[in-house]
Amino acid sequence: MNSTEHMREFADLYSHHLYLAGFVREWAEATKRDAEAEKGILEAEYLEGYARALRDITEHLEAGEALPGGPLYTRVVERIAQGERYA
Repeated sequence: MNSTEHMREFADLYSHHLYLAGFVREWAEATKRDAEAEKGILEAEYLEGYARALRDITEHLEAGEALPGGPLYTRVVERIAQGERYA
């Protein structure tokens, strides 16, 4: 099954992931603005890295990687199978 078919199969969940991705994208943009306004170099670098990580999360969600069968979802299932309560 290709990713488009996979996203169609889990359309409701994927729609929710896109909603979350939008929220995280806005958070990343706000953090990027904070980094640009920051006067301290170390804090600006920290905020820049934080914004980059948030954008990465957005890309994973938009790509459908957290849907059942996707690489992020698979890791959660593996951890649950090992007896860990939370992913």
